[in-house]
Amino acid sequence: MEVLQLEPLDVFSIRSARPFDIGGVVHADFVWPPPPWTVLGALRGALSELLGLPAVEYGRLESTHPKFELVKRVLGEPDGAAKFQIGPVLPAVQTTGPNGPRLSLRWPVPADLIAVQDVSGQRRIERLEAIEPPTGTACSMREGRTHILIPPPRLEEHAAKSLGIRALDGGLLGQWLQGAPTMTAPDPATGESDFETEPRIGIQIDPERNTVAEGRFYVRTAVQLRKDRVLALPIVDKGQDIPWHQIDGYAVRFGADGHLVRVRQPQAAEVPSCPASTELHRARLLCVGPIHPDDIDALENRKPAVRVHAVAAGRPVKIGGWHLVAEKRNGTEHQRGPRTLRTYYPPGTVLYVESESDLRELHCRNLAKREEEKAAGFGFCLVGLWE
Repeated sequence: MEVLQLEPLDVFSIRSARPFDIGGVVHADFVWPPPPWTVLGALRGALSELLGLPAVEYGRLESTHPKFELVKRVLGEPDGAAKFQIGPVLPAVQTTGPNGPRLSLRWPVPADLIAVQDVSGQRRIERLEAIEPPTGTACSMREGRTHILIPPPRLEEHAAKSLGIRALDGGLLGQWLQGAPTMTAPDPATGESDFETEPRIGIQIDPERNTVAEGRFYVRTAVQLRKDRVLALPIVDKGQDIPWHQIDGYAVRFGADGHLVRVRQPQAAEVPSCPASTELHRARLLCVGPIHPDDIDALENRKPAVRVHAVAAGRPVKIGGWHLVAEKRNGTEHQRGPRTLRTYYPPGTVLYVESESDLRELHCRNLAKREEEKAAGFGFCLVGLWE
């Protein structure tokens, strides 16, 4: 799969569109990883400019710019779905080898894994087991679900939890896709953060005066990636007539605070393939991007249906973003404003599924049913074995 490499030029911040007040000090929610809407909006703006249309004009529904219709045909309506698809942005380790620069993607930790230490202090990763509830078991299950997740019998009673695993490298992810019940984590980088943070002061600009809006200071969290880290953005569908080859070196405004991120041209990156060599009818889906519960339910409405037996997920997250477009009201141009916050299962969610269709077809695909969300990378998944 090809990915775009994103290199922040300085510290940057990705914040919620909804600041809040604590004791008279306005704070802005820190959001990580960068939400799909932030990434897609920045990329559409950059591609619009490469096609000869300023990004601000692309967002004007009533634009009379001579390139407006061309850009809409190539990139899609500014208030609709993009005509290309991306995956979720991922941290990556950048190394230099004999064949040039190489990116090693860091993947979200599947929610059905736990890290423990054995008596010798060796850290290992154990996979929970999905089983049908034994007769007489009292547990709350959503209608339609048939399996529960439990610690495996091989796990010692009261095993000491190890330091958290922050990410999987390609090797560990490959083991998970193969269905390995136990994995060792010798690489200490699995527990490392990809960035450092520090508090900074943010401001809100009055667009009419181009000055700081009165009283609109807030505390934001700034991010500095580690020295060998970059952001990698998978391209799921490149669309048509999009000048990807021209984007190398282009600086993109990223997020509401407008920090610059330099984009490198698409390059190949290693994404583990689905390990099944024949048709696969029972599998675990790792959602690398956030996924909405409605999209999980929609799997059962496919033909043939994909039955969801169990879901392993972390705490749900609320994700919003800003609409790209501006429109005129009473003769004055106004930004349409923030998108409605929706609640998603976070990256790392695992679905235990079964179907009469070949589930390998879902590998490296976006499961979102809304076209806008599908284009933005919601529900991007990898397919692994469930034995």
